[in-house]
Order: sequence, then C-alpha cells, then structure tokens
Amino acid sequence: MPRSRRLLARSVRILTQVAKDIWDGQLTLRAMSLVYTTLLSLVPLLAISFSVLKGFGVHREIEPFLITFLAPLGDKAEEIALRFVEFIDNTSVSVLGYIGFGMLFYAVISLMQKIERAFNFVWRVDRDRSFSERVRDYLTLIFVGPTLMVAATGMWATIMNTSIVETLADVAPLGWLLDLATRAIPIALVIFTFTFVYAFVPNIKVRWRPALVGGVISGLLWNAGGLGFAAFVGNSGNYSAIYSGFATAIFFMIWLYVAWMILLIGCSISFYIQNPYFASQQSVILSIRMREKLAFSIAAIIGERYYQGQSPLSADSIADKLAVPSQLVETVLAPMEAAQLVIRTQGEGNSMLPLEGKTAIVTGAGRGVGEATAKRLSAAGAHVVVNDLDESEANACVAAINSTGGLAVACAGDVTAANFPERLIDTAIESFGGIDVLVNNAGYIWNGAIQNHSDEQWQAMLDVHATAPFRILRALAPWLRETARREQAEQGAASVRKIVNVSSVSGTTGAATQIAYSAGKAAVVGITRTLAKEWGRYNATVNCVAFGHIETRLTQSYSGEPPTISVGDRDFRVGLSEQQIDSSMRASPLGRSGRPEDGHANMATVILHQFPSSHYNEKARWALTYKHVDHTRQSYLPGPHISQIKKLSGQSSVPVLEWDGAIVPAVRTIAWAGMINHNRYATSVFGKGKPRFTMFFYRLAFPFVKPLIAKANGVNPENIEKSKLIVQSYLDEINEAVSNTGYLISAQFSAADLTAAALLAPLANPDHEDMKRPSPIVDSFKEILDTYSRHPTISWVEKQYREQRS
Repeated sequence: MPRSRRLLARSVRILTQVAKDIWDGQLTLRAMSLVYTTLLSLVPLLAISFSVLKGFGVHREIEPFLITFLAPLGDKAEEIALRFVEFIDNTSVSVLGYIGFGMLFYAVISLMQKIERAFNFVWRVDRDRSFSERVRDYLTLIFVGPTLMVAATGMWATIMNTSIVETLADVAPLGWLLDLATRAIPIALVIFTFTFVYAFVPNIKVRWRPALVGGVISGLLWNAGGLGFAAFVGNSGNYSAIYSGFATAIFFMIWLYVAWMILLIGCSISFYIQNPYFASQQSVILSIRMREKLAFSIAAIIGERYYQGQSPLSADSIADKLAVPSQLVETVLAPMEAAQLVIRTQGEGNSMLPLEGKTAIVTGAGRGVGEATAKRLSAAGAHVVVNDLDESEANACVAAINSTGGLAVACAGDVTAANFPERLIDTAIESFGGIDVLVNNAGYIWNGAIQNHSDEQWQAMLDVHATAPFRILRALAPWLRETARREQAEQGAASVRKIVNVSSVSGTTGAATQIAYSAGKAAVVGITRTLAKEWGRYNATVNCVAFGHIETRLTQSYSGEPPTISVGDRDFRVGLSEQQIDSSMRASPLGRSGRPEDGHANMATVILHQFPSSHYNEKARWALTYKHVDHTRQSYLPGPHISQIKKLSGQSSVPVLEWDGAIVPAVRTIAWAGMINHNRYATSVFGKGKPRFTMFFYRLAFPFVKPLIAKANGVNPENIEKSKLIVQSYLDEINEAVSNTGYLISAQFSAADLTAAALLAPLANPDHEDMKRPSPIVDSFKEILDTYSRHPTISWVEKQYREQRS
C-alpha cells in the first residue's frame, strides 16, 4: 500500500477509535467532572498563578488572555473577565489568613491532579505522580507558566510596535505577511500550549511528534469550536429570555465543557498516534501465556543490562527493544512491581534497577573482589556499607561509589574484633534503615605446611574466615527475625533478603600449605548450609560462593622474597610464586587466573538469584509457571528449583492450560450457544456494565446485534460441536490430574487450581456469590449447565470457588 494510503488508513482508524471513546462516555464523563472542578478552582488557580505578576503590579495583563479564552461568550466575555480580575485583586494572605490561603493551594492542586488523572486515563496509566513530583511539577507550571506567557506576549507586542516593523508594514508584500503573522501567532500559541500540556501532564513519557499532532488538531478544533460556539451564543436570544441573568453562567459552563472535550480529544489522538496498536481494536487483552512470555522477556532484558553493568532501561525503552506497545509493557510491569520482581527507580526516565532502594553490607571491600562487588551492587541501585580493615581503602571505595551517583558509607574495622559485628549491623540500620544483602568477604591467607603451623596461625585463620562471619550473622539474627515477623504480620510475607558467604575451592577440595585457611573456608560451607535451613522461614536465602585463584594482592605473583601485608601489629607474607600461578592457570578451564570482575559477576548472580528483581529469580519462574495450568505436559524451566518441585509434586514437568486458541474460546462458544436466542438474557450478558441507553438500544436492535454477538463468539453449528469436544477433553484430563491429591500441583492449593477453575467457571452452576448470572436462567442455557454439572471436574471447579476463592 502506498505511504499516503497507509497514512490515510491509520488516520481513519485513530479518528474512529477516538469517536468510539467519546461514544462510550468515559471522555465526556471526565470532561464534566473537570467542569465542576474548574468552577470551584478557577479563581484560586488564577489568583495563585498570577501572584508572582501581582507582586510586580502587572497581574492585570491576564485580562486580555481571559477575554480571548471567553470570546465565544460574546459581549459577556469582557464582563466575566473583569469579574475574575477583581477576584484576583481581592485575594491576599492578610485577608484570607494562612489557613484560607492554604485552602486555595489545595483547590489548585486538586484541579491539577484531576487533570493529570484524566490524561492518565486516556494514556492507560494506572500510576499517579508521587507527592514530591506533584509539588515540583505543579508549582513550576502554576508559577512559571503565566510569567512566560505574559513575557512572550509583551515581547511580541514590543516587536510589533518598533519603528522597523511599522516601516516594513508599509511595504505591500511584507505588510501582508506581517498581518498574516499577527493573525497566526495567537493560533500558534494555542497549539504550543496544547502540545506542552500533552507532553507534560500525563505521567508517562510522551514523544514530541504525537504531542505536536495532538496539539495542532486541538488548536484547530479550539478555534473552530470558538467560532461555532460564538455563533450559537449569538443566536440564543431565547435562552437569555428564559434564564435571564443565569444564561451567562450556563453558557460559561457549556463552553468549559467544550474546552475540556477539545483538550481530551487531542490527548486521545496523541495516545493513539504513539500507540497505534490500540487503535486497531477496542481493547488489548493478553492471554496468560503471552503475559508470561512478555514478563520473562522483560525480566531477561533487565537482568542482562545489570549483568553487563549497563544503565537501567525505562519501560518505553524496554517496549522499543521488544517491539511491542509501551502500554503492554506497563500492563505486565504493574503486577511485577507489586510483587517486587522489578523495582522502579526514582530518577529520570523511571527506569528499572534490580536492587533499587536495597541496602547491602560488604566486608573486605577495600580492594579486590570485595571492592568490585560493592561497586557492582551500587550500580544495581543498592546503598552500600563498605567495610575494610584499612580505613583509607574503605573511604576510597566509598568515594568512588558516591562519585558515580551511588550512596555508600564506610565502616572500617577488624571483623575479628569481638565488638565489631554489632557496630557493623548498627551502621547499616542507622544509615539506611535496614539490611537486604550481606556479603561476608573479608579474609586473608597465612600459608604454611602443617608441621610449621602454630596454634596462633591456626586460630587466626579460623577467626577471620569462620568466627567473624558467624559473629556478624549472629548480630544480624535478632533484627532479621523481628523485621521478618513484622512484615509477615503486616504484609502477609517477609521481604526477600540475601546472605552470601565467600568460601574457596581450598575449602571444598583442599590445598597444600593451606590447612588452616582450608579449614576456615570449609567451615563457611557448613555455616551457610545450616543458616539456609534456619532462615528460610524468614524469606532469607543463604548461599556460598567458592572462588579459585583470583588476581588480588593476596595472590599476586612474586619471584624472590614474597610481599607482605599488615594485619593488626603483624606482617604476613602473601602472594604466589610464578610456578604456583602457572600450575593454577593450567588447572583453570579458562586457561587464566580469575580477575576481581569475574568474582563480582559471580557474586552478583548469587545475590540476584531468588532476589525479587532478576531473571535469575527461581521464585519468579515458579510463580509465572504456576500461573496457568493445562494438561499438555511442559517441562519445568531448567534451574535449581527443579529439585524442590520434584519434592512437592514428584514430577519434573507441569500441565499447562492453554488460554489462547483452546479452552477459553471453546467455553465461551458453548455458553453463548445456550443464550444467543434469548434477547433479554443475551443482551444482559453482552451489555453488562454498559449504560442503560446502550442496553435499551441492544434490545431494540437485537435482530441486528445477534449476528454480531454470534460471530464474535464463534456460535455456529460446526464450531459448537468442535468446542464441545475440546471442553470434554480438558474436563477429562483435569479430572485425571486431580484424582490423587485433589489439586493440580502437589497436595496443596495453588494459583494453578484457581486459574483452571476460573476458566471453566462459565460452565459451572452459579450457586455462590462469585458466579452470579442474570436471573432467571433461560432453559437452553440451564440445560447446558445441567449437562456439564454431572462431570466431576465441574464439581471440582465449584468446590475451588466455594473453599478457596476470595
């Protein structure tokens, strides 16, 4: 299709969809609501908006703007504008008092919030601005907007009154152009104002092109509407005779309604231009499978960006990457945010960071893997408490994090000191209000063959690698338990917290000349496994990372005399000989030694594993897998959760209930087949939630509406028989699946059971509150319900509704 025809077809679709939105009544409802709010808030808005100009004594410059806005009211425009200016003159803190002036502010903020919500409705945005964003954005618009408007008008008037312009006006062609510009500038200002409002007010990123197109159309509608309304007022002498002095007020309210409708129509056009997918159909309904696929894709993009150390993406950017409408991404992100699977940053662009707002403690973070881990966690949005024995190194790491926009504090000290663990935990709680991640990384190596190991050397290695993590975890335990229990009582579940203890391959496989070090690192494994069992009930996961040879100052290469480090008042020899490093590299699958960035990447993976924000999250995979259940077998996603699932269900695959193209269309076809021939019953179901006038129209025009309903729901003899076979097959398979335990997955109720019951509910008897239907049920539909009620699966569906649904 040629580009011109594609553009025309797209324009027709958009205008048709806007007309449907108007016909449905939601835009008109919001316009009427805005008229009422405007009547209450217009004077306070003007008074506060022009308070800055009032301070300079030029607030009466508002009068020409008001007269222009009210021009369609005819000769009453000047009178109303003058009355508004008098109201503004009488508005002062000394007269109203601070409480009265505060009420004015409340009225203004309420109007702005109502406008934003109307725009958010058009843009399908469920989230309003935060309180701080409202104060910042609204006050900027209220105070700065009028000042710029008056300044621009004054500047234009000054330019037009200069001698140069007056001279040019006498030149024939230029005079005509200047006259045209004088007429066009007011229209251009109106278009600019609409464009700015469309780009600024919705709580979502609006691209400039859709905002501009909407602004242009609204600006033209504004001028055309003004001319039309002026003609209406001019020919409405009978209204003035009937309503007398009230006629002006009535005309004013009607004009406000027209003005708000023009604004909302332009906003709707901007939305459909930016999201053309929505103009192609009345509503976008994602199947459960599509929601799952989109959720996994979103989580994978967020996790990949984090894993690669890149900045987070906004919802719009994610939508661009997936080539889907941004609103679909927002629709899927909303429940993911509610479940804390992703967390929205507060910075520019409303991006997604895996650990936004979380607090992490990293010991031994002055250098090496600890430093790299602290910086990586900060890049993921976490606030970081940096510990190191060397205070200067800890401060340097903190400075590096803070210089890149992160937030970190130092807590230098010896982790083996008896009183240090409590100070470390208190620092995190006092600085950031809690603890979400703890990385026990601090340690050093004191090598020697067993015959050369002293008791002091043995104890030092156990103190730093086993006793220190034990004490820190013990200090954390009271706060963790108390906080988790409070969250469980208040929220129904505790927030996820993550503990990572750093071990070594020396602790798992042993290493010559490292008997004390190996014993300490082996103890870390035991501590980890024990705490994982103790703290699982508090939603805290405890994991261990065992590194091989990582290039740090402790493992640096040397020839000749080995280097030393100072711990307390003692110097320790560290490093590996060139021969030892060569041997280590030969044993490494990478063919090289590990680097700190390798270490922090592995650490980050473990921290994010099961943490609400990442595609590594096995709980997210569980939740999304269980969301739909069918009885075609589907293997679980690979991962460590398989062993847990096998314990619950004794199987490694799950039945998956097909939403799209299978059970739902079949159920819908069968249900409609039983009611399609009954006017009142069918229109009651089809028009549920619609205005009474719409229901009346459906019933009046039922012979014409009936074929449309039948076509939309696949009600034809061939499809009805096919649907019966599909439903019967699913009923039999579900009955077989629940025959042992009564549930689809394991011996307990899950979202799988609820989903299956909900999808089959239209065929169950409505004997409880959650499945009400129009009454009385027509015989043909009741016959279908009675037929299926004899199947054990339908009895199971009704049981789930009665016992589980809430």
